[in-house]
Amino acid sequence: MRRVSHHQPLSLPEAPVIWPREEAWVERPSPQRLRLRWRAPADEVQVLVGFDPDDLETFRPLTAVRGVQEAALENPVGGTEGRPFFLLRFVGGPRAGQQQIVAERFLPLAGGVNFRDLGGYPTHDGRRVRWGKVYRAGLLSQLSDADLAFLARLPLRCVYDFRSETEAARNPDRLPQDPHLRRVQAPMRTRAGRWRQLWHVLRLRRRLGDLMRIGYTRVVLDENAHVVGAVLRQMADQANLPLVFHCTAGKDRTGVVAALLLALLGVPDEVILADYSLSNLHLARYAPTLARDAARLTRLGFSDAQIRPILIAEPALMRATLDYLRRRYGSVDAYAQTAAGLDPATLERVRANLLGE
Repeated sequence: MRRVSHHQPLSLPEAPVIWPREEAWVERPSPQRLRLRWRAPADEVQVLVGFDPDDLETFRPLTAVRGVQEAALENPVGGTEGRPFFLLRFVGGPRAGQQQIVAERFLPLAGGVNFRDLGGYPTHDGRRVRWGKVYRAGLLSQLSDADLAFLARLPLRCVYDFRSETEAARNPDRLPQDPHLRRVQAPMRTRAGRWRQLWHVLRLRRRLGDLMRIGYTRVVLDENAHVVGAVLRQMADQANLPLVFHCTAGKDRTGVVAALLLALLGVPDEVILADYSLSNLHLARYAPTLARDAARLTRLGFSDAQIRPILIAEPALMRATLDYLRRRYGSVDAYAQTAAGLDPATLERVRANLLGE
């Protein structure tokens, strides 16, 4: 049975969304319609569909378009076959002879909160993050039976939960019944006691953004480096993929780990910040799960404007987090090899598993 929140609805603030610049992408304008779009013009673009992005031989022709930079698909393929991935083949134009896999960024889950694929992003060296390998998410407690059936067809192999034991007990994960699916409880903790945390909140009541920065840097990156290292180590083994890591909203603890992973893979900072901001598209979905914390702050006299930093994914906050990481540890790789405890060989296996041509 789902737990029902009895807190007053939150006043949702305006939240910035930066769309990652991609050469091709998939939109869902309605539940039964997909639109594939691409930037470069071509004489013809052939669209193929498949359900295993690592096996292009199994992709089958779907349609071909000429003189336009999009393809509309009614009644999207997939369903019982699995999650569809699309292969675009460019004929003529600046991308002649090239091909690219695209898929929906957010998975179409009725009860999913901020559940999305980290694949498809370009790297500095011209490669791309593989689709369908690593997902990031918020709560998994509200997934419907249809959602579970959809996830079972991916199929997931590992779920990493960064929430505390109290959070997990309040909203337990709903996961596919699969004997090969491992669930790892890896709560991120802080050495600061409850009263010290409250003191920090009151001291920084007019600057909760500073408190969030402390949480991202000193708590997630510094105090929980071992947790960060553990989830990255899972990605070095193909048997653990596809993997999803999540927390409550899917923007803070999850957001920092996602940003670190993308940086390790060589994704540019501008794309990382944009991906982080996409959590704001699900603000209305995850805000109720933060109502308990917001209500406590309201009782302490905080205004809606002061509470805003805990609700939204502010790109400047992630920029400050990446700057902190590089300033303190020297580089993202240095952090991974020192604080997170990963050896170079493990990092190379992570990259080999998650990067494509």
